Amino acid sequence: MAPESLVVNSGLVANQIEAFRKVYGREPDTLNDWRMAAALDLHSYNPKNQGVPPVISVIKIDPVPGQGVVATGLFIPNGKVLGGASRHYGDGREFDPNFAPENTRVSYFIDYENGIVVARQNPSADTVGQVRTGTPKMSAAQLPDGTVLINYDAADPLAPGPAGDAGWRVGGQTIVTPGVDGALVSGVATDFPSMETY
Repeated sequence: MAPESLVVNSGLVANQIEAFRKVYGREPDTLNDWRMAAALDLHSYNPKNQGVPPVISVIKIDPVPGQGVVATGLFIPNGKVLGGASRHYGDGREFDPNFAPENTRVSYFIDYENGIVVARQNPSADTVGQVRTGTPKMSAAQLPDGTVLINYDAADPLAPGPAGDAGWRVGGQTIVTPGVDGALVSGVATDFPSMETY
């Protein structure tokens, strides 16, 4: 059953169930299942995105039971930021362990229970009405001990050419190692935007 917060939007619930079913072959059941269903949803609901969909990649790994879901979000805390000749919309939020995948620039989720990695880049939008989604370069590799290495490289598709090549990239490597007390997370990331992992 969908969490109460989703029931108000039956279209969203139906979209998330369908997206989850295509990858998992069943309907979402647990809170972590619903988190993965939201990450897999190919629809945009925030009005600033004008219905432009995210780009989503799915990578299979070996399950590591007991490690749950490790969720990482890269987001812009400000509501608007300078972006060349126009202002770009940020995510307008603080750090949040229950962040919605749409409220990020880039996010990725490791579902250790089911052996699924989902990477998502959301549309970029500016105050003059441009909306575009970039296509991130994302890869995942797994070591025999269950450690997952995620490499990502994304850019703001609205950034001016030279700026996109120079300082407007979002990239890095995240290393997630399963452990008795939960996953250990390390790695490197660009200075911008803000990054959270739960």
